[in-house]
Amino acid sequence: IHLGTAAGPQTEAEPNAVHTHRYTLLNFTPLTLYEQLHPSRKPANFYFLAVGCMQMVPSVTVTNGLPVTFSPLAFVLGVDAGTKVYEDLQRRRADAVTNAQVTRILDRALGIFCERRWDEVRPGDIVCVRNHEIFPADLLFLTSGESAACSPGGTLAHCW
Repeated sequence: IHLGTAAGPQTEAEPNAVHTHRYTLLNFTPLTLYEQLHPSRKPANFYFLAVGCMQMVPSVTVTNGLPVTFSPLAFVLGVDAGTKVYEDLQRRRADAVTNAQVTRILDRALGIFCERRWDEVRPGDIVCVRNHEIFPADLLFLTSGESAACSPGGTLAHCW
């Protein structure tokens, strides 16, 4: 374990940014179609897809080869895709708010806690979390108590 030293993985480490969104521009269409047309997840959508495919077979069709079930299926898939886009955008906005929150990280060179964004926290950083602040699950709780070092300006504050 390296605590904020040059020998540690601090410079090569992945960012600490929170990402709860599911989709990117490249994977949205394939993932959405898979989720909406998979027989065990959405059997009704798969049924209408199968019926639409059968309507295009000339020896089976009664619709002269026109897949008339594709129109309502496309409407349902479009509405669901729009809902997924909206929900994913909301997740991205919530992630941005979480990542932009400020915390205090020990600057070992100066020996003081400096304010940084949560997405700038790296493995090995010593973080000062005060009373009634959010304590992320990926932090290791070392100690608690009153400390002037955790407060800006040197006033006495709780460092949790």
